[in-house]
Amino acid sequence: MDENKKAAAVRIMVKNLNGKNKLGMMPTVSINKNQKKTLVIPKSAIVLGKMNSVWIEIAPGMFENRTIETGIENKTEEEILKSINKGDRVVSYGGYLLNSAYILKNGAKSMPGMKM
Repeated sequence: MDENKKAAAVRIMVKNLNGKNKLGMMPTVSINKNQKKTLVIPKSAIVLGKMNSVWIEIAPGMFENRTIETGIENKTEEEILKSINKGDRVVSYGGYLLNSAYILKNGAKSMPGMKM
């Protein structure tokens, strides 16, 4: 491993039983080490600010803003440590629009449940 790079050259033996892999092909490899089950949401759902938050649908057409605590992340998803439970309906796109609508309607004070 070269200490100046974030990559390492690795040689892996792959069984090519069905003949799909050809010489010179670039593989995609995923290493499953220390896996854990956790709650993740798309990064697009997170409204960034002083405190990161998400919008949760609490009833049809009614949304609630929740401040969240995040953990590890990758390019598309982020781990949620607090404030969201399994089964909560998270607004994955349009959170900034909900934020703007709420602020225009009520000002920039605390954001409890909001009917849209």
